[in-house]
Parts: sequence; structure tokens; C-alpha cells
Amino acid sequence: MHASNNEITKVDNLEKLKQLRELDLSKNRIRQIEPNSFHNGLIISCLKVEENGLRSLANIERLDRL
Repeated sequence: MHASNNEITKVDNLEKLKQLRELDLSKNRIRQIEPNSFHNGLIISCLKVEENGLRSLANIERLDRL
């Protein structure tokens, strides 16, 4: 899913996207990824978050296939 350049400020409501494999959130306004942003059921293998001003990638550990 390509959602770059949309002024998105947080990552949420992904639980229904069970077949999501690629997620492009680059060039948005995401400053941090909350602990429950990614759940265990997601099979994302490509996550793009560049140019967001992220301070940490600490909460992406649930993405086993990344």
C-alpha cells in the first residue's frame, strides 16, 4: 500500500489488512511508532518510513518478516 506524502501522523487501524505485504509511509509526519501499531498477524515484508523524522524504530519488532 502506497501512502507516502499524505501528512499522516500515526500508524493505526491496520488490523484488517491481513494480506498487507508492503507499506510505504515515507514523507509523512510520523514522529514515533506506538507499541500497538503493528500486530502479530501482519505479514509486512517491506516497510518504508524514510523522511518522517522518526526518533526510534523500537515498536516494529512484531514484524517478523521485515
